[in-house]
Amino acid sequence: MQPVYDGKEMRELDRWAIEEKGIPGLTLMERAAQAVVDQVVARSPQRVAVVCGIGNNGGDGFAVARLLLAADIPADIYLVGDPGLLKEKSDAAVNFERAMEVGCVIMPDLIPASIVAEQYDVVVDALFGTGLSRAIEGEAAEAVQWMNELRSLGKWVIAVDIPSGIHAGTGQVLGYAVQADETVTFSFNKAGLVIYPGREYAGIVHVADIGIGQGNPINWSYNKGIIQCEDVKEWLPVRMKAGHKGSCGKVLIAAGSPGMMGAAIFAAKAAYRAGAGLVRVVIPRSESLAMTVSVPEAVQILYDDPADIAVPLDVDSVLVGPGLGANQVLFEKILQETPTGVPIVVDADGLNMLAKHPEYGNMHMILTPHMGEASRLAGKSIAELYRDLPAAAREIANQYSGTVVLKNASTIVTGKWMVDSVINITGNSGMSTAGSGDVLAGLIAGLCAQRKANTKRYSFNDAYHLAAAAVWLHGRAGDEAAKVKGEYALMASDIIEYLRPDLLIQE
Repeated sequence: MQPVYDGKEMRELDRWAIEEKGIPGLTLMERAAQAVVDQVVARSPQRVAVVCGIGNNGGDGFAVARLLLAADIPADIYLVGDPGLLKEKSDAAVNFERAMEVGCVIMPDLIPASIVAEQYDVVVDALFGTGLSRAIEGEAAEAVQWMNELRSLGKWVIAVDIPSGIHAGTGQVLGYAVQADETVTFSFNKAGLVIYPGREYAGIVHVADIGIGQGNPINWSYNKGIIQCEDVKEWLPVRMKAGHKGSCGKVLIAAGSPGMMGAAIFAAKAAYRAGAGLVRVVIPRSESLAMTVSVPEAVQILYDDPADIAVPLDVDSVLVGPGLGANQVLFEKILQETPTGVPIVVDADGLNMLAKHPEYGNMHMILTPHMGEASRLAGKSIAELYRDLPAAAREIANQYSGTVVLKNASTIVTGKWMVDSVINITGNSGMSTAGSGDVLAGLIAGLCAQRKANTKRYSFNDAYHLAAAAVWLHGRAGDEAAKVKGEYALMASDIIEYLRPDLLIQE
């Protein structure tokens, strides 16, 4: 996984680099500034506006202006805050003095963007960094709006470390935030740059190595990471050359109802595409033809009265919920009669019923809520959950004693017994379509069934890793489909068409 940090962790990392590794703070600041300058120079600007605060992020900005001037690129500094508040002998203060010594210009005020737009090609945002934890207001808010107005007039905005106004740990907007075209972040990626809305505000993200190195204590204990292709290769169940449908896993899917059979069909197809050897579907007798026509490979368990169903004991994973409606009898029967230790994926209508009966939660469950379902599970508003998505996912995982896949533009996967969380950045806006979640649920169930059948041992670690692998594969399949179909026209059936796990990991 690619580690991502928050502001507190980065402050500790900087402290370690300076105090323990012996790298002067000014050296780190100079390297950071040079990384930003490299991206600015790549735009071939005639003149640059550098907006600086009075903290370390502003110190980076002062150094950027000085280095640009040394490269014969005029750079005007717009200082937000009283320079008298710069701490004497601080790294930011030293770089301010250096910028003044070489002739960098401090502009007296924020001249209206419409007036200065012709002067600048690039705007550098060095107002606030990863330490920001309060809402931006006053003069700083005006500076953020000024930079955004210049961007609306066609100027390229490059943020230093993180767009000002974005929380480094959650990606949330703290009052106002700079909309950057690029962000040059230092040492390691930040959670706030990969979780929406911060991910959208960041633009293109460049992670610049400023020499801190991988052997730091923070890197040993980070608790969030971005899912990488190499991780998925490691987590995928092994396909046995001498395998058969039994050894490739048996999935039981309880889903669908009159008018909602698409959910069951998508889930069954996805479970097969994941590599499952046998998929049984528990569906109303009246809907048998729809399943036969759409997924002839599925083995049907039909019912008139769900109370009469006998849950098969030879199952390796279970999925309950997609399109199930308010079928509480079948939902409870599946949970009660599934053999102990078999992973159970709970999705859609199953989550709504689980929210009413949290006592059913257990370590073998994988919950796949979107934000509305997560709100019902947690008993909190969607707005409250959005304040910190990783924390929200972990809260639900702890409450229901299982693994949680919190579906969003950047999906979070975590588990009650896990010390870390993973963030997925594959996928695209075209996947915001009916049936996409049913495909993901079926994919998770299919992968879990294979692992259970292959090893005869299954743990919450497997649930966590397989759910994360499924989320990444789901997004990659959507990305491949969008290349052909486009994001506007993308449908759930297109995702299934490109759901080819062994080919998707050939990056």
